Amino acid sequence: MNMMSRDFQSILLGQAFCLVLVVLLALVGCETEEPNGSSNSKDCKLSQAVSNPAGLLHSEPCETDDDCLYGFCHSSGEVAGFKFCTKRCDCGPGSQCSDEDGGGKQFTCQKFNMTYHPDEVYMSICTQKCTSADDCPSGYNACRIITGVNKVCVVD
Repeated sequence: MNMMSRDFQSILLGQAFCLVLVVLLALVGCETEEPNGSSNSKDCKLSQAVSNPAGLLHSEPCETDDDCLYGFCHSSGEVAGFKFCTKRCDCGPGSQCSDEDGGGKQFTCQKFNMTYHPDEVYMSICTQKCTSADDCPSGYNACRIITGVNKVCVVD
């Protein structure tokens, strides 16, 4: 009977240790900077503020962050072989791409996943919707679905 009591104590001690470990890991995780997919990460905060009121909107080709409305000139091999203006669209309120007044242009949140798009730095960015390549800014030569259900401007 004493042996059974020791086994039970060992199990309880092991479970308590695991619980303490989980709590400590959760607390440590709260002290670090949040990953790219988090609405509190540094790059989320930077890409949500208008930094150049006369800047270019989503999908417009750019060379530097200063060229863009949101100060975010991004490179994505899935979308284009050049840098283009965008903003993160996984950053909570105010980050929706459809909030923009594009003078008739419509924008959508292009959401990537690590399984099919492992080279993407950011898992969601705003891109321009289209029905044909003619709807797209200069430099784009195609209009197709990358992810989701909306066709967007791309370079094939």
